[in-house]
Amino acid sequence: LLRSMYKPPQDQRADARPEVGKPGSDPDLLRRQLLDEAGVDYALMLPRTVRNYLDPELDADMHRASNDWMAATWLSRHNPHGRYRGTIRVSVLDPQRAAAEIEHWAGAPNLVAVQVGNAAPAAYGSRFFDPIWAAAARHGLPVVMHFDNVGLPPIAGPVGYVQQYMEYHAAGHPMAYCAHLVSLVCSGAFERFPDLRFVFVEGGFAWLGSLVWRLDKLWAQLRHEVPELKLKPSEYVFRNTRFSSQPLEDIGRGNQLVNLFELMEADR
Repeated sequence: LLRSMYKPPQDQRADARPEVGKPGSDPDLLRRQLLDEAGVDYALMLPRTVRNYLDPELDADMHRASNDWMAATWLSRHNPHGRYRGTIRVSVLDPQRAAAEIEHWAGAPNLVAVQVGNAAPAAYGSRFFDPIWAAAARHGLPVVMHFDNVGLPPIAGPVGYVQQYMEYHAAGHPMAYCAHLVSLVCSGAFERFPDLRFVFVEGGFAWLGSLVWRLDKLWAQLRHEVPELKLKPSEYVFRNTRFSSQPLEDIGRGNQLVNLFELMEADR
């Protein structure tokens, strides 16, 4: 929401610029425009902490500083109405420190989730990340994954690296989300942590129905390869994951969106 106010050439809102400061920097103006006038009860803020993939200690320190700042400003001093919520930002480069960060903030006012980026040393089903998921599940905090455009290494897929920003934005987001979702399901992460809730933000979801169908079909034939799974892959997806409705793939043709919702069992 903040980004749409000032990032060219996207929807710049001249009325979002306060008398002093940058768009999005005035808490009262932000509340009035994005909550009161839009009829929104609460805003979950997802800080875009600058990442440092070459230095895990620095990366973790920057996330701690981001959490300290959010807790001291937007979630307390600028939040007298209690409608701003935040996330515990953690570095996935050091899962032990990430788990400690969750323990440090768990139960703090207005911090309601754990936030990770899409770029990681491995797909999120790897047991390397288990300390993070265990801590989040233990405290009943959903894990929110938001695409991280800052400091990313090149996006690679089965056919090599993307060459242009348009490729990166069109294919990188759904490819990364698909990879992490399949890994979490097939590795048994949701079996190891049945209370873990994983939320995929801004990665779309039109691809989910066909992916779930493919996983179930393969599981019926290859379940000996994934002995940890006690349920069909689709059951873990419907039980343990959620997807944000923005960006909503604009089908634009009658009942196609309804059919898409039915295919992915959106009512669940």
